[in-house]
Amino acid sequence: MAVSGADAEGTVEFDIQALPLQVALERYSSLTGWSVLYQGALAQGRTSRAVKGRFTPDAGLRMLIDGTGLMPRHSGPDRVVLLPTASAPVRSVAPARTPPAYIAYYGSAQANLRRRFCQDARLAPGDYRAAIQLDIGGDGRPRRVKLLDTTRDPSLDAALVETISATAFEAPPAGMPQPLTLLILPKTVARSADCPGGRNAAPVTEEEAAHG
Repeated sequence: MAVSGADAEGTVEFDIQALPLQVALERYSSLTGWSVLYQGALAQGRTSRAVKGRFTPDAGLRMLIDGTGLMPRHSGPDRVVLLPTASAPVRSVAPARTPPAYIAYYGSAQANLRRRFCQDARLAPGDYRAAIQLDIGGDGRPRRVKLLDTTRDPSLDAALVETISATAFEAPPAGMPQPLTLLILPKTVARSADCPGGRNAAPVTEEEAAHG
């Protein structure tokens, strides 16, 4: 997949200052086209490192989160889940050792949303980005969907919230920290291998049983 803004070697020109982690990750996602998923509480009180220069998206992300106590885990070619490292401070909502069941669930939920975006012509194309926060109930239905960073298009914002709210997920593991925060560029989704056929791709029957 061609990374948004990448050169022939797959590198991207970064110019991100040290910022609150959520803001820095949104800028990272906008530059690279990578989607990033993490527990919402993990960004609280954390600041990114400055990243300036031309790097691959993977190297840029590792530099960005260096020293935050978080580590990236790939859930696809351009999808990453952020997890606390074993040495990160223990918080009530962010255990130092993330249970495998949580990691698997993150990957499954991320892939599920990717499929839904691929199926909807309103969401697959376009040069927009969004930061989405969602809480998934015990029945697998989203209880709350919030756009942390909007697309600046009210109709598109409404379509995103409508689609995510109507998405059926697997029931989350007991005790899994919520809400989840997802940074995603639907334009990149439409161009990726997860959307065969382009804008109006047919539904995918199975993709990534694990979210991590």
